[in-house]
Formats: sequence, C-alpha cells, structure tokens
Amino acid sequence: MSKSQMTMKKRSQICIVVMIAVLLASTVLFIVHFQVLRNLNDKKERLIVTGGSAVEIRMVENELQRVENTVVVAAIIGINLFLVNAVLAFVFHRSSVKGDKTTEIMKSSMQICIISMVALFIAGSVYLGIKFFRLNEKHIEYTNMIQSGISPADPELVQFAEEISRGERRVFIFAVILAAIVVGDSIVAFIFTRVRLNQTRAMVYKIAYEDEVTGLPTKAKHRSDLEEFFKKPRSPRAYVSLDIYNFKYINEMYGYVFGNYVLRYVADEIRKTLKSDELFARTGGSHFGLLLRYDTDEALRDRILDWYEKIGKVRTKERANVVNIQFTAGVYKIMDKTVDPVRARECANVARENAPHHYDNTIEFYDTKLQEQQASRAEMEFESSKALEDNEFVVFLQPKYSTSSEKIVGAEALIRWKHHSKGLIPPNDFVPLFESNGFIVKIDFFVLEEVCKCIKKWIEDGVEPVVVSVNLSRVHLYDGNLVEQLVSIVDKYDVPHNLIEFELTETVLFEELEYLIEVMNKLKSAGFILSMDDFGSGYSSLNMLKRLPVDVLKLDKGFMDNFRSDEPDGRDKAIISHVILMAKDLNMEVLAEGVETEMQQKFLKDSECDMIQGYYYSKPISIADFDLLFRGRQKFAQER
Repeated sequence: MSKSQMTMKKRSQICIVVMIAVLLASTVLFIVHFQVLRNLNDKKERLIVTGGSAVEIRMVENELQRVENTVVVAAIIGINLFLVNAVLAFVFHRSSVKGDKTTEIMKSSMQICIISMVALFIAGSVYLGIKFFRLNEKHIEYTNMIQSGISPADPELVQFAEEISRGERRVFIFAVILAAIVVGDSIVAFIFTRVRLNQTRAMVYKIAYEDEVTGLPTKAKHRSDLEEFFKKPRSPRAYVSLDIYNFKYINEMYGYVFGNYVLRYVADEIRKTLKSDELFARTGGSHFGLLLRYDTDEALRDRILDWYEKIGKVRTKERANVVNIQFTAGVYKIMDKTVDPVRARECANVARENAPHHYDNTIEFYDTKLQEQQASRAEMEFESSKALEDNEFVVFLQPKYSTSSEKIVGAEALIRWKHHSKGLIPPNDFVPLFESNGFIVKIDFFVLEEVCKCIKKWIEDGVEPVVVSVNLSRVHLYDGNLVEQLVSIVDKYDVPHNLIEFELTETVLFEELEYLIEVMNKLKSAGFILSMDDFGSGYSSLNMLKRLPVDVLKLDKGFMDNFRSDEPDGRDKAIISHVILMAKDLNMEVLAEGVETEMQQKFLKDSECDMIQGYYYSKPISIADFDLLFRGRQKFAQER
C-alpha cells in the first residue's frame, strides 16, 4: 500500500475515532446532566418530607424549571443545541414536575433545540457521507490508475492525489470542528448547569430553612434541628413556645412594615442572649420556638422575664410612639430522655395557650394539671360527634330586656353540653377546643336550627316573635359559602331573616378587617341583623367601629365589673355614657352584658342604654323555660 493510501486510511480512522469520542462524550454528559437534575429533584422531595410549606415547594419547583431551561439555553448558546440536553430537559420536566404545564417559551425552546440539533446532525452526516463517498470513489480511481501502470510520479496523478489529500483534510477539519462544537457546547452546558445548580442549592436552603423576615431557621429547619439534637446524649433542657400576644394589634395600628420590624427586633435581641448549643426559630406568625438549657424553674423564669424587660418596648421609626410588646410563653421541661421533640413542642404550645391573658406578660409551665386538662380535652374531642348525635348538646336562651319597658325584646342562644356521665359541662371547657378543631361549625349550625324551630313555633302559635342572636365563630367567616348556608337553614323553617341576629366578637372583627367587612355586608344584604359582642374587651379603634356595618353594640361585661361597689368611679360612668352616645350617633343600638345589680340597671337606664342582659333579670334558661317566661311577659325570671 502506498504512503498516500496509508495516510488516507489513517485519517479516516481518526475521523471515526473522533466521532466515537463525540458519542461517548455525549453519553457521559447525558448521565452527568441527569444526575445533576435528579439531585435537585431529590432536594425538592426532601423539602416536602421535612414539612416545607406549599409556597416553599412551589418556589423550589420554579427553580427546577429554571435549571431545566438553563440546560436548554446553554445548548442554544452553542448553536448546535446539544440534543441530549434537550431530550433530558424534556423528559425530566415531564416526569419530575408532574401537573406543572410546560410554558409556551419552554415548548418553543424544546422545539427549536430538537429541530436545530436534528437538522445539524442530518446536514453534517449527509455532508460527511457525501464527502467520504466521493473520496472513496477518488481513492478507487487512484488505485485503478496505479494498477493500469501509470507512474505515481506522473504530474496528472500527483495533482489527483493532492486533490484527494485536500478533500481528506477538509473532511477531517469539518469532523474536528463538529466534534469541538458538540463537546464545547456540552462543556458550556455542564458549567452553566453547575453554576445554576449551586445558586439553586443556596436558594433552596434559604427558602426552606431561613425565615425571610427574621433570618431565623424556619419551622421545617427547626424540626430537623430538634430531631438531630434529640438523637445525641443531652443535659436537661426546656422547650419554650413564645408568642407576641398583641402582634395583631401592632400590625393593625402601625402597619405590616413595622410589624416585621418588631419581629426582627425581638429575634435579634433574643438571639444575642443564647448559648451556642441552644436552638431558636420562628415557627410561624408571631410564634417562636426555643430549646434552652435548664437548671431550675426560677432560673429559667428569670431568664425569660429578663427578655420581657429588655425588649418589651420598641419605638416606631418616627420615634413618636413607644409600643409595648406583650409576650406569652409556654415551657415544657425535658427531664425524660425518652421524650421526642414533637411531644416537647406540643406540650409547650399547650402551656402557652393555657396561660392567663390579662394583657400582661405571662409564663406558664406544663405540669400534671395541664396534662390532665389535655387528656380531658382529647376525651371531649373524641366524644363530641357522638354527643351531637345523641342530643347531649342543648340550646339555652338568655333574655334581653328593654331598659325602658323592662320587657323581653330579644334573646341570646347559648350552647350547653349535658354529658351522659359528667353532667353539665361549662361552655368555656369545650367551645375553645371546638373552635380549634373546627367542630364549632357543626355546633353553630345546630344552634341556628334550634333557634329557627323555636321562632317558627312562636309564629305558628300566633305569638309575636323577638329577635334571637346566634354566635358565629371565626372559623365560619373563611367559608366562601357561609351566607348561602345560613340563608338555606333559615329559609328551611320560613323564618324572616330580620328575626335572626349574628354576633361577632370584637377580637374576630379585628382580624383581616377588609375581608370580614365584605362578609358582614353580604349578611346585611341578606336581611340579617349584626352585632359586635364583647365590645371593649380588646383593642377596638373608633376608626374600625365606624366602618363596620353593625346594628347592635354589646358592651363587654367588664364594664359592669367596675360597678360592684356602692360608689363606682365617676370616670367609669363617663366612659360608659359616652360609648352609649357614640353608638347612638352611629345608628347602633346598645346592649349591656353582665348586669347583676339594681344600681347597674338604674345607671344604664339613665344613660339611655337600649337593652340589658344579665343575671339581674335572668340567667340562661332552657328553650322550654324561656317560652313560658316569654309568653307570660314576666319581668323577672327568678328571685333577685
């Protein structure tokens, strides 16, 4: 074989080796990209398992899609749009982010990528095929010419050999360029993806594990840290569930920007006092969780009280006002090494929720009494549905009297639980539980039905009915079909809507005011009467009061507590009198709760309060007893 033949064969082999190398590189990079994206998807799955919120998961999915787009974009940058990346991104997107529709831009990128890549390889393959075919023909022709006896030194044959050699060099250069573009683009795509992956890892960690307002660990990270901590040998600890009790008031009065500033301030100041092996996190809203060293109850109490003292006041940015921050804390002492972190958090939360709230800083330790209460609550929760089916829940009515005529002008419906073995359970023992687990919805609807039955019987018997008020829990107000459900129940008994009054407590109205005003307007449009219950027990503002579509203002019984002495404070009288006048100016009727003495009744009558409710006239009584009282139009329900 001639030297020229060997050179051509060698170059052909090199071209084949280069193309095989390109295929191998493509395969390797395919596997690398697959691993990169799969690891990121595993990160998302771990976030789901550790309890990340829906918002966190969605943000991570968006980052996944960005990485997928990065693979595609990196390929587009390289002109040939590396096919493996396109197919990988397309398959990964379809399999890993289920239910998330591919955007039009993503679809276009995929189509451009695949079409361009296929077109490039088809064109390149056709070009190389034609060139190799022609070179092979020329090689055969050259061999035939040699075999026919033409001398290799013949000028025409030399020129023909040089032409073949130039063609081979062009094919070789084209193959090398094509391979370089493919490999170079793959490297660019790989580097681009790795950079984006590192950015995404940092972002995922920040989203999942770092609270954006305070910089503290999130609830998910806190839970993970606690689990790791509880796996190791440890000294006695205490878990503290801390809450800014008046945070809703701060947000309402000073705005959410200042509210976030307060959260950061509290987090920063407490963080400065912690030891290196103590944990601190924001677990949601105005709630914080801490795992602290424990020596004695007194030492821990002093430490928490020291926080209260140091960070209990903060100035607004304008320095015009000093805002008091009121805290409540629940403490669970972890003395048993078998206790798991979930129980520690739950018990501390129970202690915090049971702490007495008198608008002052409080600390409550979890003890056997709370443990018994918790067991009792669990038992009531278990028995509640069966009790409703067995008619253990009964409705009582407390009359409302006119101050001028001293006749019954209305009633408030109140729920009572006549337990089959424990007897009468006070509402304060079960209503908060039912509000927390949602069972209060069924109770409120049951009360409304019983009230409608009572009013319907009055109408059928020819007795002029009075308005009966029913309490609406905050749980109802976030039901988009609330008004329709209430109308359906009332209309089922053909009761006029203006005989039903719905009571909303002051604290409920204080939350998400705009939305609640919208709900109240719908109830008013349906013809129902609305009242604000427990006015004066919280943080009502006059600005809020004038915006509410309320018909009746019910003064909290706390106003009456100051009238138990023979000579009540003149300022208390002035406050109540002016509240009554203000309500009347706003076209509201006024009802005073908790009236128990003749002195209170006389003062309210002189102050032109419209209605009175309390033990001075009657305690809550059964519907049957109220019916007798109401039909008889008696002034008093019992001996004074």
